[in-house]
Amino acid sequence: MSKTLIETEDQKYLRDTNSMGLINNDKGAYNQYKAQRAKSGQVKELEVDVMNLKQDMLEIKGMLVTLTEGITNGQ
Repeated sequence: MSKTLIETEDQKYLRDTNSMGLINNDKGAYNQYKAQRAKSGQVKELEVDVMNLKQDMLEIKGMLVTLTEGITNGQ
């Protein structure tokens, strides 16, 4: 089964004659999509890091409060 591609009126697309499906041939748009997706992944990773830092700070704050309460109560 060999793929035979033919050009369409729109230069961005080719038609597969076997399945009659359209194939996007716009490499610039594909590269732009991949760059946007990578950037989105980085933003998600930063969001997770910030949430972890917030949780760590809350735990540290709780430990400091417990420590200072113990010192003021003479324990």
